[in-house]
Amino acid sequence: MELEALKQGINVIPWLEQAAGVTHSFTSTTHGPCNVYIILLRGIEPDKNEYALYVGQSARKPEERFKQHKDGCKSGAGWVRDYGICLLPTLYEHLMNISRDEAEKLEQEIAETLKSAEIKVYGGH
Repeated sequence: MELEALKQGINVIPWLEQAAGVTHSFTSTTHGPCNVYIILLRGIEPDKNEYALYVGQSARKPEERFKQHKDGCKSGAGWVRDYGICLLPTLYEHLMNISRDEAEKLEQEIAETLKSAEIKVYGGH
């Protein structure tokens, strides 16, 4: 699904298409400076090589925010710094350039909906 993920030797993730269906069920209605972004995580649980998602929002471009996470700047609990592999733009490209209020709302709603679909999710404050 994601070229960057394939370049990094990531195996097929059975729930990734389901996650895309979930995220694409959300639409934006505003215009503004913020973006929702989703990052693929791997290896959070000891002795497991399982995948999970991190859902966030920022006024920064997703690539810039991902770099901040990886560099430890404003990295919160460190999920992305320690376990982040890559951005998954096909899950969030339609949720770019929206208002802060809508980005915050969508971040939380998307994370909750993914969790209810039994996909491991971090972030989504």
